[in-house]
Amino acid sequence: MSPAQLAVELRARRLKAGLTQAALARAIGSTQPGVARVETGGLVPSLSFVDRWATATGYPLMITLGEVQKALTPRQKGRLVRDILGDDAFDPWERLKDKRARGMNVEPERRYLMATTPPQRKAKTAVSRGLDRVGQSTATENMRDQHFASLLAIAVANWERLDWSYIDNRIAEIAELSPALGKSMRTMHRRGRRIARNALAKRRAKLL
Repeated sequence: MSPAQLAVELRARRLKAGLTQAALARAIGSTQPGVARVETGGLVPSLSFVDRWATATGYPLMITLGEVQKALTPRQKGRLVRDILGDDAFDPWERLKDKRARGMNVEPERRYLMATTPPQRKAKTAVSRGLDRVGQSTATENMRDQHFASLLAIAVANWERLDWSYIDNRIAEIAELSPALGKSMRTMHRRGRRIARNALAKRRAKLL
């Protein structure tokens, strides 16, 4: 079990138990900031901490160590994204049609999609696509932007396998060259991670 997966599993159990972070912290002898850091993946808890967490929530947790994570198939990723974000939450071509119908200028966006989606183009990794969408989302810092929705889809479908530290480091490098752009990218990246993490935890809580 990866740290990212553990964070989602623990948060799901707290949500299922109906406990706030502060209430859970009191029950397990911790602090609200400590619970928050665990849920965001910023702190990998000890086994005794996890045991207290599972006991307090009433939902046991089985942890498997040394397991090789299997990548989801494209069909499985699509099903997961649709389950969490909705059937048409991130289709850029559908959004293009809507914008055209409203009389908006869609030519720049159409050229971008034509340049980035041809079948013969070598597929980017989830990390590079995610970083691209972070950058593109900063143009408007709009959480309803097609690129932000696509960022969410990438985060949800690749949560356990994405190298979040790599993305953080690339954003830090950008911030050194352009502080304003780096700040915007960091904001959108954090929003994307938070929304994806919460959505995954809520979905997992329903399955407990």
